[in-house]
Amino acid sequence: MNKKGIQIQNYLLIIVFLLSQYYFTFFKPDINARSLILSVSYLFLSFQIAWLMLIRVPLKMRKITEGVGFVFCILFIIQVGRIILINFLQQKNLNYFNLGNSEALFIFSYQIILIMLAYSISLMYTKRLIRDVVGQEKEILRLSAEKIQLELNLKKKELTQKELNIASLREVNKNIIFELKNNLDNLSEKKNSDIHNFIRSLNNFPYKSKIWEEFDVRFKEVNSYFYTKLLTDYPMLSVNEIRVACLLSQNYNTKELAEILHRSTKTIENIRGILRKKMNLHKNENLTMFLYSLK
Repeated sequence: MNKKGIQIQNYLLIIVFLLSQYYFTFFKPDINARSLILSVSYLFLSFQIAWLMLIRVPLKMRKITEGVGFVFCILFIIQVGRIILINFLQQKNLNYFNLGNSEALFIFSYQIILIMLAYSISLMYTKRLIRDVVGQEKEILRLSAEKIQLELNLKKKELTQKELNIASLREVNKNIIFELKNNLDNLSEKKNSDIHNFIRSLNNFPYKSKIWEEFDVRFKEVNSYFYTKLLTDYPMLSVNEIRVACLLSQNYNTKELAEILHRSTKTIENIRGILRKKMNLHKNENLTMFLYSLK
């Protein structure tokens, strides 16, 4: 609740209560007066606590404290009735001990109030404990989610770097092959044969498969749900089709895919068409958006 009020009125109330009780006990004994003072004190106290539990507490805390507040509201109403009864006795010049069934009813009401108060206080602390536990669990989940998100972002960066490495290495190979082919006419037949063999070895260099193997592993780690759903829903897809689908889900366009995969744009378009057909997409459905929705 974290709100501190001025307590001077409570201290004054205690002093007035003790002095008045002392006076009507030893100097001018009057059981009606003492009962009236006691009821007024209960009235003031129950009003304060009810107001604190139902109004002054923050809105998010009221569901926890409202039970105790309602009990003190009932106690407030009972004290009003008791004060009215005591005033009636004083007007009729009757003694407090002549209340009979009325006083028995008030005593019974106090017993019920005491039971309700014990239960409501226990319930209030239980709710507070549950709220604290739930709050701690939410904080743990939030921190865990942040940690997972950081790990995913790191893996996505690594994945992007792998893609750039693939594109860069292909570009280097393409430039080397281009230069070699341009100089074939100036070389002897034996050297031409050697260079042709070298070009073939470049085209079939094993780094490609290793890089793509690493790419596949990283992609599965970062997009495990998408990858599993893709293979489950469309088990007939080939390795190349799966690879194109994975890259399309990352919002790469046809030209970018052609550079990364070292394929012509026409080949990528053909693979896109095969994907659409195998996934039973209508003409007006966007393939990239559809793949993105699988995530």
